[in-house]
Amino acid sequence: MVISLSGHSSSGKTSLAQRLSQELDWPALSLDSYWLPNAAPLFIQRHGKALRCFDHPALYDGARLAHDAAKHAHAIVEGFAAMHYPAVISITTFHFHLDVPWAVCAARRRDRPDPRPSDASWHAAGMDWHNAIQTLQRQLESAIILPMGTMDEYLFRVMSLITESSVRSTAATG
Repeated sequence: MVISLSGHSSSGKTSLAQRLSQELDWPALSLDSYWLPNAAPLFIQRHGKALRCFDHPALYDGARLAHDAAKHAHAIVEGFAAMHYPAVISITTFHFHLDVPWAVCAARRRDRPDPRPSDASWHAAGMDWHNAIQTLQRQLESAIILPMGTMDEYLFRVMSLITESSVRSTAATG
């Protein structure tokens, strides 16, 4: 079973993946670990300036993420574009999308350090909005939406669905 978590940057995906990993004793794999630093830089034009974009699915190795997740009987995959990649979609049992308002995510993002190079342009002026909207639409097609809530509420909802699915699966095979 593979659980995928998607949502805006700073929506809580990594925190939820870590909590689920602890509760379930499953590995959690983050799309951030599959960034392709040698990929050709992508730039978007905003207000006459070329801003380097790091939030684009082409800058991450989604196929390798799926390959690594598939090595495990159970795994958690998380990333802003986790469900953008066909290889991840093909192995995902449950896909949860953390539906946290953009303004909340932006405030959280400003409050945390960014390990990427200093010319990174995550903020709203540097977002590739066209790509972000297309990626979000694809991800929402298969998602179980988790409205903004506390980490405990997220954990309860996800664990309930996993348990319910496991009970049904056991009943069908038993």
